[in-house]
Amino acid sequence: PDASPTPDPTPAPSPEGTTPEPTRSPQVSPTPEPTLNPTPSEPVTPSPTSFPTPEPSSPEPTFDPTVTPTLRTDVPTDDPTRAPSDEPTYTPTRNPTDEPTFGPTDEPTPGLTDEPTLIPTPGPTVSPTQDPTADPTVDPTSNPTVDPTQDPTGTPTGDPTGNPTDNPTSTPTINPTSAPTVSPTDAPTTSSPSSSPTPPRPCDLSPAQRRLQIFEELSAVTSPLILADSNTVQGMAFNWIVDEDGMELCPDSPNLIQRYAMAAFYYGTDGDDWDECFAGDVTCGDSIESPFFGQVPYLSRISECDWAGSQCNGVLRTVLRAVRLGDNNLGGTLIPEIVQWKRLRDFDLGSNRIGGTLPRDLGGWERLETLILRDNDFTGDIVPLGDLPDLRDLFLQGNKFDGNIPPSLGGDDSVLETAQFHSNLFDGSMPDTICDNVEPLGSIEILTSDCLGTNPIIECSCCTQCFPGELTCGGLSPQQRREGIYDELTQVTPPPVLDDPISPQGMAYDWIVERDQMALCPDSPNLIQRYVLSSFYYSTGGDNWDECYADDPICGDSPESPFFGQVPYMSPVTECDWAGSRCRPPDGGGGGGEDP
Repeated sequence: PDASPTPDPTPAPSPEGTTPEPTRSPQVSPTPEPTLNPTPSEPVTPSPTSFPTPEPSSPEPTFDPTVTPTLRTDVPTDDPTRAPSDEPTYTPTRNPTDEPTFGPTDEPTPGLTDEPTLIPTPGPTVSPTQDPTADPTVDPTSNPTVDPTQDPTGTPTGDPTGNPTDNPTSTPTINPTSAPTVSPTDAPTTSSPSSSPTPPRPCDLSPAQRRLQIFEELSAVTSPLILADSNTVQGMAFNWIVDEDGMELCPDSPNLIQRYAMAAFYYGTDGDDWDECFAGDVTCGDSIESPFFGQVPYLSRISECDWAGSQCNGVLRTVLRAVRLGDNNLGGTLIPEIVQWKRLRDFDLGSNRIGGTLPRDLGGWERLETLILRDNDFTGDIVPLGDLPDLRDLFLQGNKFDGNIPPSLGGDDSVLETAQFHSNLFDGSMPDTICDNVEPLGSIEILTSDCLGTNPIIECSCCTQCFPGELTCGGLSPQQRREGIYDELTQVTPPPVLDDPISPQGMAYDWIVERDQMALCPDSPNLIQRYVLSSFYYSTGGDNWDECYADDPICGDSPESPFFGQVPYMSPVTECDWAGSRCRPPDGGGGGGEDP
């Protein structure tokens, strides 16, 4: 229609131009469809009236209301119009449709409606879920409503509610806060990102799991009570393996036991007091003259096979074969865990200050070939050494070992070639099983003991060399004797020169203490004289002399020799009888002798 219907009917019919009666009589009921053309039997008005008729043509409308208004007002359309009217009707339809006319709009209405919808929906369109949905119920916004905070809130607001309500509430339960709970920080919590990503956890275990499982593995070789005590050397080694070792071994690492035993050995021998290659020694391995040249300090983060004095073999060079730490100021005692080096072949701890007894399970070194423990402070018996089937070279001189020498060191299956027992506290006799194995009957080439003197401590008719059997020098131990002689000789030779094993003075000192059968004492009146003569021998290439070099079997035999009737240098008699030497009595009389 051209104009919206008036809210009320007109007060009176128009005064003129009206028909006295309706054009057509109303039918009993409306036709099911609107007529397309007027009925020819009834005249029609040429055009619609300007005003509505005063009375309706019937008490009921002619037709059911159309779904949509007609597009034209002058002539009815054949079909209902399809487009809605420009303006909404002022009154609602008499019967609401079952479904809305249109789907929801893309955008909400610009403002609130004056009245709510006539009939509310019976409930929420969808029942509430018991748990929050995985995705938001509507498409996310392109940007967050409020910028996120840079740090999470200090603590959660509270525990979640048990279950959602059956119907949504008309207003939110709690009004949103005007600002975040915690203000964002001005800058990130760290000054800058780390240079590398956080490394994965060692062994794919938590620190507590790794510690517990390593503890269980090491408990197979060390008592748990000892291992758990951080004051024991084993406890210190365990804590180092777990907390400090840069290799970060796992409970199933094949070298766990070996590395642990080496760390415990370090702590047990006063490792921090070693002369060279103690933990953190920055000069370890630098000197080409050092026996540890090219190696690294103990407790370094790399393979223990590269630690000073260590040598490994095997397909991957991971099995410990040798430990050589002689003359390096090792102290303390030997711990029993070293027997875990099952394939050890060479063990050299000579010329140190290690004390205590030998571990009882050394027989576990079934492949050991060389054992050098000379010049230490070991005590007790050497029974454990009788169970080493591959032992070839044994150096025990200069300690305080006591008891009997075990017969099991000899026998038909023995491969022993060198056995030095002298300068100890052994007693009894050399076992027949050992004597029967001395050349030419067996494999032993060198056999020494304290068998010298009229009343020797050891009875040995088969020894290749005998040493004084009593406690020498007024009851001094071998180590005390060595230290006393050293102190005396430093009065004529600087200590650095005397300490150098390849200097003539160092070789002479070693010979005086270890090989000279005269067994001089620190207070012997001829100590300095004999030391100077032996230093002279080494400094002049004595082993290359034409005559009377050490052990020259024909020295002094020829009447034509200037050394006729004398003995070779380094012989176990007074140095006054050495070739080319002459001495006078201490008082200067008795025949007018000459100075040497």
